[in-house]
Amino acid sequence: FSEESGLVGLLRSVAELEKLQALPGAYVPVIKFVLRGVPVDLLLVRLKLPSIPPTLSAESENIVARCLEEVDVHSLNGARVASALLRLVPNVARFRTTLRAVKLWSQQRDLNSNLMGFPGGVACTPI
Repeated sequence: FSEESGLVGLLRSVAELEKLQALPGAYVPVIKFVLRGVPVDLLLVRLKLPSIPPTLSAESENIVARCLEEVDVHSLNGARVASALLRLVPNVARFRTTLRAVKLWSQQRDLNSNLMGFPGGVACTPI
């Protein structure tokens, strides 16, 4: 994603958006920003398709074969793991509430950085 054209350029024009940062060279390329006080990490996946079929999902068996590059597979892994986790949980509503509480607790104590060895990203995905 380029800085001035495309999605990043479009996001720059959103008034409520703050701290916009594009990291195209990261292991999982991401666009980070804060929207109305909520931090957002936006991951993108490019597919070899002229349009996205409504039935296509992260769990589709052939989704990996349709990704252009390995980096796109990495971007998709979070959604795939989250879907798999939610299928294994007997009470999704209770799980989400508990996960939100753990995420808030860890953020308040600065224990939410996977770079520092703490759970991050996928650990709090199914919210």
